[in-house]
Amino acid sequence: MNNKHSKLKLPSLEVLGERLIYDFSTGVFKWAKNMLNNKIKKGSIAGCRKRSNDAFYLYIGIDGVQYAAHRLAYYIYHELDPYPLDVHHKNFNTFDNSIVNLELLSSDENNKYKNLYKNNRSGITGVRITSGGRFRTTIYKQGKEFNLGTFNTKKEAIQAKKEFKVLT
Repeated sequence: MNNKHSKLKLPSLEVLGERLIYDFSTGVFKWAKNMLNNKIKKGSIAGCRKRSNDAFYLYIGIDGVQYAAHRLAYYIYHELDPYPLDVHHKNFNTFDNSIVNLELLSSDENNKYKNLYKNNRSGITGVRITSGGRFRTTIYKQGKEFNLGTFNTKKEAIQAKKEFKVLT
């Protein structure tokens, strides 16, 4: 599942209110009514864990579409669709959807919290070691990829990142 799935247009507040009960202090969603065709019982906990990119999140299915629970929580509580912004978990626990743990961030702001990928051998976000042993620097800004070049040393690659950030 890619990031675009978590930013789908959300159902209306009316539909969500008919189907879900959200406890903003605990972040737990429960079904508001029985849905026999899905074997869902009123009061049972809603959602299932699914991988989205490199982390697991809680998703809730409404009319055959899976929605990220943290986006639904923000929407229900604030009555404001978070699109196109990201809903960030402040304590980094992606299953803690309590409202005090959720905040809106731009994608650029949210990406600052990303951990290094497991296969990152350079130790620096956005810098990878090529097959020839050089250092390639790439930055993502506002959904666009910027290739800053390939450098002989890690220090040069890091400097290119710093200079790019100053210029933009």
